[in-house]
Amino acid sequence: QPLLAEPYFVERALRPFAEIRRGRIVDLVEAPLSLLVITDRGRLDQAEQAALLAWVEQGGVLLRFAGPRLAGIGPESGLELGPEEEDRLLPVQLRSGDRQLGGALSWSEPLPLAPFPPDGPFAGLEVSEEAIVFRQVLAEPSSSLADATLASLADGTPIVTGRAIGE
Repeated sequence: QPLLAEPYFVERALRPFAEIRRGRIVDLVEAPLSLLVITDRGRLDQAEQAALLAWVEQGGVLLRFAGPRLAGIGPESGLELGPEEEDRLLPVQLRSGDRQLGGALSWSEPLPLAPFPPDGPFAGLEVSEEAIVFRQVLAEPSSSLADATLASLADGTPIVTGRAIGE
């Protein structure tokens, strides 16, 4: 069922502009690659983290989608990572679980995106009124969260975060 497969929409968005390759992370970073996209998945194993970290430090761009699997790692889930297992490739620490907007048990309505900051990677892009968020993975509040926020919802909640590592 291709519409249910996580890579389906990512591939459709990128295919007109890029060559799409699939494979194991440790194999993909060995070949010339300008962007690596990882759809929602949980913990990366140590070999994957080491290979990705080395690749990112040398200038590779990693785009990770945070969804229920990645948000399942945290204090409330019982799957909290120890310091030796910490995911160093996340730009911010994520809260376990997610935030659901709209619906019978919610105090909030689904939210649109806020205008993009003029100095960020999305500068100059118009926010579509059709882009409404019903559910999101939340970042843990911290002193560095504002610096890592690349896009927000209308209520100021970060929806896209990032940080530079190495090159």
